[in-house]
Amino acid sequence: MTSKRFLSALVAMTLTLLLTVPAHTASKDQIKSFEGITGMEVEVARLDEDIKEKIKLDENQIRVDTELKLRMAGIKVLSREEGSSAQEPFLYVNVSVDKPGDSPIFYYSIRIEFWQIVYLEQKPILRLFAPTWQTSRIGSSGKYHAPEEIRNRVKDELDKFINDYLSVNPSQKYLKFRNCLVASLKVRQKDLECRALCPWTKPRQKEPLGLS
Repeated sequence: MTSKRFLSALVAMTLTLLLTVPAHTASKDQIKSFEGITGMEVEVARLDEDIKEKIKLDENQIRVDTELKLRMAGIKVLSREEGSSAQEPFLYVNVSVDKPGDSPIFYYSIRIEFWQIVYLEQKPILRLFAPTWQTSRIGSSGKYHAPEEIRNRVKDELDKFINDYLSVNPSQKYLKFRNCLVASLKVRQKDLECRALCPWTKPRQKEPLGLS
């Protein structure tokens, strides 16, 4: 029995080391397909109900994280009504989590795709929705760290999307700068108000704006 447990632990450790792998190989044409796009809808796949109960993570948290990150980058997030009625592009986020048997480790996969209308070269009159950009990552985590770990890894993959998007839509960088500046000024204003009421408090240390 001890040897079986040791073998199971060894296999789990090996998988943990191997399954923390990001994958992102967007081509120049894929990145160029972002040109001129000013807004997008966000679609998040539903998580399995059993997994949601075990690790206290659901698709609504992932949606909020995704939309906030896009807005902070100056990218307009469309409502479901706006996106569906105008057939606007959308960002699709899929998180899949699995826990094999009695293993204490949760294994997850993250896939992010950007979908938009494309035309078939052999039949230009046909308009289809298809993914033109994607990134993915697989990894593992213990139960108590899984929610934070997964949300952080989703944000890492979103950073790749945002960087590729801004590289061909430079005008959007101003909006990202403005949003970061406004957030910084709000923090500064709160510090000034606090010091006016409580002059003995120490001023908050300056933090970088976090621009990329």
